[in-house]
Amino acid sequence: MSKSEKLRSIHQKKIGVLINNARISKNRTEAECASLLHITPSEFLNFENGTTAPTLPEIELLSYFLSIPIEHFWTNELIDKSILEHSKADYSTMMQVRNKVLAIQIRLKREEKSLDLSNMAEALQISEDEYLILEQGNTPFDLITLEQIAFHLELDLKDFITTQGKIGQWNTDKVNSEAIRNLPPDIISFIINPSNEPYLRLAMHLSSLSAAKLRTIAEGLLEITF
Repeated sequence: MSKSEKLRSIHQKKIGVLINNARISKNRTEAECASLLHITPSEFLNFENGTTAPTLPEIELLSYFLSIPIEHFWTNELIDKSILEHSKADYSTMMQVRNKVLAIQIRLKREEKSLDLSNMAEALQISEDEYLILEQGNTPFDLITLEQIAFHLELDLKDFITTQGKIGQWNTDKVNSEAIRNLPPDIISFIINPSNEPYLRLAMHLSSLSAAKLRTIAEGLLEITF
């Protein structure tokens, strides 16, 4: 086994542990998660065992279904939070659309960097025909392959995470909520106080001004003060 193959195997096992932890923390069965992704329980077990790697759309669906921030799946931390149910959705259709959109995103990024199919195929150590099938959206990108593509395109895996639809909105809300929770308590109290909205809007407006305009405002305030 080559060094790259060993690293891939280790990475897959790490993702598998995180998937297993997320599922168990939400009291979900392998069968439920497999049904969500329209795969067999044994195929889902392969994800958890690190035998195979899931695709980004599959990880996005698991994140949405289990109500866990998607960033969890590329961290080193295990979780144990309360269960949060989501209403039923057409997950199969959502995944098909996401795989197609993902393929288009990758093609556009590749063309933007003036790379041809052979460049990408060589980076992934596959044939051009195999890569073309991926980029056409006919075969989903597993998470490890997508990371390799992102690296070759000088992007971050997070650049491909959806910001659209129910999953995108949910993930954005989770990220924003987490960011707010990490603020000092006095700032959180200030933010959630409705009477402070004018000050927050003023701060937003000031943050959009250029340094020159801010300097002019500061000079004007000094003239009034002194």
